[in-house]
Amino acid sequence: MGFFRKKQPPAPIPQPAPAQPVFFPRYHALVPFFREIRNFSAGVVTRLNDVFTGSFGTVNSDLMGQLELMRARSRSLMRDNNHAKRFIQMCATHIVGPNGFLLNVQGRRGGKLNQKTNDLIEDSFYKWARRGVCESTGHLSFVGVQELLVKTLVRDGEAIVKKIKGTAAGNAWDFALQVLAVDRLDTGLNKRLENGGIIKMGVELNAVGRPVAYHFKGSNPAEVYTGNALQQKTERIPADQILHIFLPLEPEQVRGVPWMHTAMETLQKLGTFHDAALIAANVGAAKMGFFTTAEGSSLGLADSQDSQGRLMTTVEAGVIDSLPAGTTFQSFDPTYPEANYGPFVKSFLQAVASGLGVSYATLANDLEGVNYSSIRAGVLEERDNWMLLQNWFAEAFLIPVYEAWLDIAILKGLILSDRGIPLSVRDRGEAMRHVWQGRRWAWVDPLKDIEATIAAINNGLMSRTEAAAQQGRDLYDVWAQLQKEQDDAKSLGLNFSLGSPVAQDTVEPQEDNTP
Repeated sequence: MGFFRKKQPPAPIPQPAPAQPVFFPRYHALVPFFREIRNFSAGVVTRLNDVFTGSFGTVNSDLMGQLELMRARSRSLMRDNNHAKRFIQMCATHIVGPNGFLLNVQGRRGGKLNQKTNDLIEDSFYKWARRGVCESTGHLSFVGVQELLVKTLVRDGEAIVKKIKGTAAGNAWDFALQVLAVDRLDTGLNKRLENGGIIKMGVELNAVGRPVAYHFKGSNPAEVYTGNALQQKTERIPADQILHIFLPLEPEQVRGVPWMHTAMETLQKLGTFHDAALIAANVGAAKMGFFTTAEGSSLGLADSQDSQGRLMTTVEAGVIDSLPAGTTFQSFDPTYPEANYGPFVKSFLQAVASGLGVSYATLANDLEGVNYSSIRAGVLEERDNWMLLQNWFAEAFLIPVYEAWLDIAILKGLILSDRGIPLSVRDRGEAMRHVWQGRRWAWVDPLKDIEATIAAINNGLMSRTEAAAQQGRDLYDVWAQLQKEQDDAKSLGLNFSLGSPVAQDTVEPQEDNTP
C-alpha cells in the first residue's frame, strides 16, 4: 500500500525577511566630507577662520560709521608717512601731469574738421582757464584745480566742486569753479523724505537713487575757530550746481572712499616698525655696558652722577682703563636690526603697492636688480591703470565743466569768429564733439619703441593720429607746428628737407631727367 501513498506537496521555499536599511559605517562617515567639499571654503566657519567675520552691510551703511575716521587717518598718513605722500604725488603727476589735460575740439562741418572754429573755441577756453579767472578764490588755474582735485580724491576719496554762474563768478565769462571741503557735506544727515526721496550722508536722492541736492554745513566743522551756530546751519544746494566726484566701489554708493583704504593700516604699522628699528639701531650703535662686582659696590667706577643720583662713566676713544679687583664689565650690544630688515620692509611695501595699484619699484624708488624686461612690463601695466583713471576723471569733471562753460560762452556771445561774428547754437552742437587728451610718458627704450611705431604706421597697423595721441599730442597741432617751422625756415633762406639746415642758395640744382 506504500506505493499508493498520496504525494505530499513540496515544502514552501523560505522567503527572506523584509529588507532592512543597511548601514555602511564607512559611507556614512564620508557623507559630511562630501557635503562640506561642495560648499565655498570662504563661506564655511572653522576654528581656523572664525575671526574672519566679514561684513554683512552695504558700503553706505559701513561708511556712515567709518568714513570720517578713515578720512582722518588718510590725512594723517599724508602728512607723516613718506610712502603715502609719494603715492599722492604720483597720482597728481600721472593723472594730471605738468600741463594738465589737453582740450581737442573736433567740430565738423560738411564732413570735415572745422579747424578754424575749433581753434577759436580752444583759445577762448584757455583764456578762461587762466589763474585768477576760472577759480573763485583766484589762486588756481584750471590745471591747478585739476591737481587739487586729484590730491583730494586720493586723500579723502571724493571731491566737491560748485559751479558759480552770473556776476558772482567775478569774471567776464560769468562762470567759475569753487572747490569745497568734503567735510562740509553733512555725513550725519540721514532721513527719509515725504516725497519718496531719501537723504544719505548729506546727499539727497530721488526714488531711483539719482542725486537731486546736497546738504552742506555752513562752515567746515574741522575748523575750530568757526562758531557752533554756523556749523549747525545747513544749506541745500541743487545737484545741477554741484560736481560730486568719487570713484564708486559698489552699486548705489553715495560717498567716496579714500583711495588708500586697503593700505592705510599696513602703512601705519610699517611706519611704527621703522621708528622702532631706528631707535634700536641708535641703541646698538652706542655699544653700552655695565660694571658689576660681587659685592654690588660701584665705588670708584663712576665719574659723576646725574640729577636722579644715577652713576655715570664717560668713555673716551683710544683710552684703555683698568678695573679694580673683583670688577667685571658686562657689555650691552643689541644686534637688531639685522640683515632681514630690508627684505621684511620690501615685502610690506610690495603688499602696499598692490593695494594702491602701482608698481613696487616706483612707490619705493627701488630699481636695484630691475632689468629692462621687468621694468617695461611693470611700467606698461601701471600706465594702463593711469590712463583708466584719466578717462574716468575726464568724464567725471572735465567734460561737465567744458559743456557748462560752452553754454554760457555761446549764449553771451563771448566766442567770436575770425570775422567778428559770435558763434551760433549750431556751432555749439558741433563744438560738443571734443576729447580730453591726458598726459603720456616717454618710451622705456626710445629707439626700439620709435622703430616699432614707424613700422606699425608703414604697415597700416597704426594711424599717425594714434601715434601722436600716444605722446599726448594732437596730430593737427603737430602738422601746424611743422608747417610754421618750414615757413619760418623758408623766410630765412634755410632748407630742412635733408634733415639739417642748409641755405637755399647753396643747394645744387639737380638735373631734370623727365622725358
